[in-house]
Amino acid sequence: MAAGSPFIKSRLTQLSVLWQNALPRPFSKESMATRNLSELQYLLQVKEKALSTLWLFLKYNVKLLTHDISKRILTMLSDTNSFVGSLPPAPIGEDPRTLASHSQMTEIAIKVKMRVMRCYCSLAATQGVGNLSGPELLMSAISVFSDSDPLFSRFSTGKQALGASFESFSLSSDNYAWGLSSYVHTLCIPEPSDDKESICTGHWSLWDSDNEILEQMVRWKETAFSNWKLTEPIVGAIEHDTTHLYCHAGDVLDIPQPPPPPTALVDAAIELFSISVFDQPVKIQESAFAQIAACFSSGSFSKHAGRKAAAMNNIGIAISKSLSNPMTSNLKNVVAQIGLVKVMLFDTLKVRCICLFANL
Repeated sequence: MAAGSPFIKSRLTQLSVLWQNALPRPFSKESMATRNLSELQYLLQVKEKALSTLWLFLKYNVKLLTHDISKRILTMLSDTNSFVGSLPPAPIGEDPRTLASHSQMTEIAIKVKMRVMRCYCSLAATQGVGNLSGPELLMSAISVFSDSDPLFSRFSTGKQALGASFESFSLSSDNYAWGLSSYVHTLCIPEPSDDKESICTGHWSLWDSDNEILEQMVRWKETAFSNWKLTEPIVGAIEHDTTHLYCHAGDVLDIPQPPPPPTALVDAAIELFSISVFDQPVKIQESAFAQIAACFSSGSFSKHAGRKAAAMNNIGIAISKSLSNPMTSNLKNVVAQIGLVKVMLFDTLKVRCICLFANL
């Protein structure tokens, strides 16, 4: 796809046929019930690869997008969303083989959902939000980064990640951190060392007690981290998303380290929200912010302190990015919602400040 528009243009018809065959209309409920996990896993694999090429097409061949092609792509994305939404839930009391097969299917389903969100973001950035589907897409994006029961736990065989005790995001070791966005980085400060290399240590606002503050002040060299990424709740790696290899061919040293698919899904949902929310009609905006406000007062977070902290941080990032988005054109709509946004941001900041909003 990075070969350029002239090369792709002559093959666009064949690509369209391949995409339509890989991303057909969803099956009926009766047909989905008759398909086993292996078949569903295969279909998801095909959709994930097709969506990868579709995203690269949208990234490098914007000039080839016409109204007809955009409409077809939107239809394929909507059908794929419906297919993922109709997947069977995690089985209960099954044998280990069935549970392992369902776990593999879940991982691919999250990748597919992430690809769909990224394609929507690319279309929104090029074709405008008004050409996308209705408010269901915006509400779906909100539910990804703010729901108490996200897609990852809904399909998983257990909810240990949500029900575990919560102390700090930096202490999580599952590379998921209760569904936290990778836009959140642990607040660290660089400190010079004897060998003229800067090392990072935890910021003073992260210290829990007076004893820890004193220990950090006296023995900061022994307690400092030689690599600040060791304190990050989400650690990226190129194996999480190999499409970055195609985007950075020849620039091996500049290849970014993408986050895991569940975190990338949250990031894509936040990006889609920031692009589209203030370009929607006022009534849709009110419904979107009402859904966010309901998350703050939801009692479903009572047993999931970690998920609640992650959702509040995600909401704060999403609102901050939407307010700073240069694509926000309707200033009257922004002013109409700014009061509600201030209240939500104030409630978010009441949570213990353990993260720094980065890349805003």
